[in-house]
Amino acid sequence: MFNKENFSKIINAIVSNNYNNNIAEFARAVPFDRTYASKYLNKRLASAPPPRKLQKIANASKGLTTYNELMQICGYGQAIEKTSIEQGAIEYLEEIVKRQEPGWSIVEIALNYIKKLEGGDYMLDTQENSKNKNAAQHTKKEEILIE
Repeated sequence: MFNKENFSKIINAIVSNNYNNNIAEFARAVPFDRTYASKYLNKRLASAPPPRKLQKIANASKGLTTYNELMQICGYGQAIEKTSIEQGAIEYLEEIVKRQEPGWSIVEIALNYIKKLEGGDYMLDTQENSKNKNAAQHTKKEEILIE
C-alpha cells in the first residue's frame, strides 16, 4: 500500500537537501513533471509513481534514499537488484549473442564465463573447443561414408 506520508517526507528531504527547496529543479533532475512532484510533496496523489520513475527519483536523491526504500514505501515490495556477478553474466551473454558464435551451447557459455571470472583465457578455450568439435563431427561423417 502506498504510504504517501513517508513518500512526501522523502521527496521533501531530497528537495531540501539537494535542490535548495526548488521543486522545479528536482523535477528536471528526475525528470518528473513539476506539478506531479508538487502533488506528491503535498500528499495530493493517492497512487504511487511507477517503479521506473522511482529508480530515477532514487538516482536524483544523491544518496538520501534507495530504490528499494522507495519501492517499499510505494507498496511495490522490495526490488531485486542484480549482483555484479549476475550483471556481468548478463553482459557476457549479450556479447556472445551479438557476435553470434556458432556452435556454442549454454553450458559452454556458462563454463567460459566462470573461466573469465577466474582470469582464464576463456575466448581461446572456446574457439579451440569449437574447432575440436567441428573436427570430430567431420571425422564422424567420414567414418559413416567409408562404411
